[in-house]
Formats: sequence, C-alpha cells, structure tokens
Amino acid sequence: MQIALTGATGFVSSYLANVFLEKDWKVTPILRDDLALSSKDLAKKIDGSGVIVNLAGANIVKRWTEEYKKELYNSRIDTTIKLVEAMGQMSRKPKIFISASAVGIYDDRGRYGESDYNFANNYLAKIVKDWEEAAFRAREINIRTIVFRFGVVLGKGGLLAKMLPSFKLGMGGTIGNGRQSFS
Repeated sequence: MQIALTGATGFVSSYLANVFLEKDWKVTPILRDDLALSSKDLAKKIDGSGVIVNLAGANIVKRWTEEYKKELYNSRIDTTIKLVEAMGQMSRKPKIFISASAVGIYDDRGRYGESDYNFANNYLAKIVKDWEEAAFRAREINIRTIVFRFGVVLGKGGLLAKMLPSFKLGMGGTIGNGRQSFS
C-alpha cells in the first residue's frame, strides 16, 4: 500500500506515518515545498498512491490575528484544493482521499451528529465548511472521500502535556462555561 500524507511533521500525521511504516506501507510525505509545485508536478510526486491523507494546516493554538486567520484558512483550503487538482491529473488516481476537518463547524447547542447541519456562524466554522467543500470536490473525479471532524487530540507530547503543568500548580481553571462538549 502506498500512502501520500500532508502535514507529515504534525502531531497526528507523524503518529500515523509510524503506524503505516510498521505495516510496511510506503509513505510519501507531501511537504510545504511540494504544495508550492504545480498541480501537474505534485501529481507526478504522489502518482500511484492508493490513499491520500490530508492533515495539513497551521496550528490553531496561536493568537488569531487577522494575518494569522488568513494563514489558518489558506493552509487548509488552498492545500486541499491543490491536492484535489493534483489527484485529477494523476495517471493512477487514488481510491481514497481522507481529509481532516474539525468539530469547530458545530454551534454550541451541545448535540452533534454526522447528519447535523446546524453549523456555527463564526470564523472557525467558515474555515471548516470551506475546507470540507474543497475536500468533497474529489468526489467529482470519482475518488471516495472521507472527512474526519477532529476535536482536541490527546496523546503523548500533545496539547495535554502543555496544559497539565498549569493545572498541577493550581493555575488551571474552568475553560469556557465548563459545560461545553469535548470530543
């Protein structure tokens, strides 16, 4: 099995890459420089990959200045559009395209499901809606498309490791109103 993977240096991607390699699958990392290539050249790099996994995106745990909001948006939507364009030019198209998304699409009602279309009306929800729309364009070229709406991902070396010291020192507190969902 050959898998092409964006966001290869990220928290989830690096874990997945190791799992794939342990199964003796070939992993082709798609780096930022690769995303600057033309769609045709990117298609050549990932040609033959049976699965494309898109986990690219700027880190959301930063101050959201107007400039950084643009980076958050472009690192997800532009990357996804470029990947779909490249897949359309591959001589051997992948069977599956898996793209990350986020639970930030949902409003604050507290009940969520795959068929729930009552989305939030904020900047993060706009990013996520546009991101999913870009990913689902792969269906137009007959590629099975799967979108995962991630919440906070907990694991060794992740966000939890950065947050725990404050809580252990008694400096942590209720985040938000304390009643929001956690996925």
